[in-house]
Amino acid sequence: MQDKPDIMAKVAETLRKHPEGLTILRLAELVGMHRHTVTKYVYQLIGAGDIYQREVGRAKLCYLKERLEEAVKAGELMRKMKDEAAASEKSVEGS
Repeated sequence: MQDKPDIMAKVAETLRKHPEGLTILRLAELVGMHRHTVTKYVYQLIGAGDIYQREVGRAKLCYLKERLEEAVKAGELMRKMKDEAAASEKSVEGS
């Protein structure tokens, strides 16, 4: 029998490898456990803020939250780069 942290790490690592999202059934197949067991750990990870679910039609896809945070950070980085470029253009025009 596997420890709870091992199972949660396995679920998180599997989601990390599949940024497109996975259903609980597919996640259970990849982790090699029963879907009810995986569902229990998915809900615990959702509660901990490590993953989130999104409904697509009748399916619920699970995603690792890091992907969402990376996308937000990338958006912030792009905004910062645009602001810096605009500031550089203004200083060149003022010269």
